[in-house]
Amino acid sequence: MNWMTQNCITQHFRNTPIKLDTVLYAFLFLIFFSCSSSAKNFNPHLITSHLDYSAPIAQYQEQAHPFIATYKRTVRKGDTLSKILKRAGVGRDKNDLKIQIEQLMEADINILALDVIETGQVVRLWIDKQKQLQKLEITLNPARTVEYNRSKSNQFEYKDIHRQGIWRTKAIQGKVKKSFYVSARKARLTPSEVVFIQSLLDTQLNFTKDVSRNEVFSVLRKEQYIDGKPTGNRQLIGVVYQSHSGKQYTAFLHEDGDYYTAQGRSLSKTFLRLPTDAKFRLSSRFNPYRKHPITRRSRPHNGVDLATPAGTPIIAPGDGIVKLISTHKYAGVYIVIEHNGAYSTRYLHLSKPLVTEGQRIIRGETIALSGNTGRTTGPHLHYELHKNGRAINPLKAKVNASTSLSENHMDSFTDLVNYYTSFFPYLKS
Repeated sequence: MNWMTQNCITQHFRNTPIKLDTVLYAFLFLIFFSCSSSAKNFNPHLITSHLDYSAPIAQYQEQAHPFIATYKRTVRKGDTLSKILKRAGVGRDKNDLKIQIEQLMEADINILALDVIETGQVVRLWIDKQKQLQKLEITLNPARTVEYNRSKSNQFEYKDIHRQGIWRTKAIQGKVKKSFYVSARKARLTPSEVVFIQSLLDTQLNFTKDVSRNEVFSVLRKEQYIDGKPTGNRQLIGVVYQSHSGKQYTAFLHEDGDYYTAQGRSLSKTFLRLPTDAKFRLSSRFNPYRKHPITRRSRPHNGVDLATPAGTPIIAPGDGIVKLISTHKYAGVYIVIEHNGAYSTRYLHLSKPLVTEGQRIIRGETIALSGNTGRTTGPHLHYELHKNGRAINPLKAKVNASTSLSENHMDSFTDLVNYYTSFFPYLKS
């Protein structure tokens, strides 16, 4: 194009009026063309690259951190810790997954919350880009959650979190029909509660021979609620069994954690200091900061170790009910027993349990044989004593019950008994 032609065209456009609608159409066309081009080149991963689309969609919940995915699952029938971690994508391969599970179980030995997960419990996981578990949180019930956090040493540390909630008092009354056990169950007392009541009153009342039809029993129970919903945590605080003659057989919980009759006489039998008939060398003491003999890491030692040869009979230090029998990778075969009041005991590294879950046991009864199961340096018994859910030193705990309350405590205890019995309108005065 020569300069004369170019000049003519330029002059033509200068002399031609431009209409407003022509400009508008051109502007809209440019916008449409630009959006179409952007849509063709759009890559959602460039914007949301921190999201892990490999996580199961049905289980993927939220992002707590740009590099840490949160995975949540409500435990269902057939679930295990291994299955849940594998489904969530923990571990680069099977061996890596196994290593991380072992790290968790090592931290769990002092709390024993992961070996038996139950339907309805909620598990949350935090996993980094290298498929390394950074945190596990398990809600055992609305009142209790346990956290396992990976530390700077690349091991897990646990945190046991309890919520107090609200405790409500509920009175339960009934009459004996066929038997006390059957009648108490119909009154909606649990099997363990019925056995517990029989254990409390057995020094006063023979439930096989001394109970009669239409005699009245009254039970006062505290029930825990979180956010308006029951947690399942309960505690019996008062029991009264009244015969036809009007005689009352009573048990009331005192603030010291023991049960007493309405007259202040203790119902707690003397608690044995250690769960063996013979004396054995104490190979490891209660120590919140003990250095583990195998790992050399500092971890709480929530009990005492007795150098018992494998096969040594282990006895119950007090009356109680067998709450749990299980097997843990590090604790080995173990038993948990709940005793009267606020106490419970644990027995680890056993070779053979001699009781069953839910069984009522008495002081001095053989419950198991010691062994060498789990992670140990040799045969021994690890024994723990817990009060109100907290491990205490069994060698120093004041576990031997007094025969009766002192005069200084009787006035306040009598007021407490009167308050408790005010919930029972059908008792004869």
